[in-house]
Amino acid sequence: MSTEVQSHHEPGTLEQGKRYLKASRKYYDLKIFQLLATLSTSLVEALIVGSLLLFAAVFGAIAGAIALGDLLQNPALGWILVALVFIGLAGLTLALRKKLYRPIIQKLSKTYFS
Repeated sequence: MSTEVQSHHEPGTLEQGKRYLKASRKYYDLKIFQLLATLSTSLVEALIVGSLLLFAAVFGAIAGAIALGDLLQNPALGWILVALVFIGLAGLTLALRKKLYRPIIQKLSKTYFS
């Protein structure tokens, strides 16, 4: 009794399968390139904009602290009030982080799964 496995397939099926695999690989290579390009350009853009906003916040905080110190006739109190504003912003950011993360995750999932 022979236990040989015989292959029954249409002529050219193997070639069609190879072409399909090759085309699929090219598609996924392009998709990965698109995702990496989108991610890197978004990262660079966020880095540039974030850096500029950080500079603006630092200079604004310094100017605000000096102005508050002059207004209250107590420079130390001006600096403390500005520090409290930043602490309040940090607390607000922590409290609302889930609402902040959700749109980011939705945008990334649209990019990744489209």
